[in-house]
Amino acid sequence: VLASVICAVLLAIISFLALKVDLPLSSLPFIMNAVAGISVFSGVFFTAQKVRNRGFFLGLCTGILFFAVMLLVSAFSEPMGVGISALIKLAVCLIFGILGGVLGVNSKQKALPL
Repeated sequence: VLASVICAVLLAIISFLALKVDLPLSSLPFIMNAVAGISVFSGVFFTAQKVRNRGFFLGLCTGILFFAVMLLVSAFSEPMGVGISALIKLAVCLIFGILGGVLGVNSKQKALPL
């Protein structure tokens, strides 16, 4: 849930910036992958800080779930399909999810009260 909230906030900020600055369409896939990576990482990181175990598994599952929701939502607007861009987005979600989980479990700082 936290990853989805962070994603929505980041997308709102990027949408506002896109209105003010002329962003080339070729930069959108990179921006969307960055938003997905940041969202999954931060959501899993803070969750793993609270749970304090199984960070790898938590990150893997969250990355898969986040990607599946994005795939489902994109099917209504523009089908993403299973092309190279979808595989890259899946890899970003998995890598950043696993990193967030492992780093969150191993962080020395106490979990933020959410």
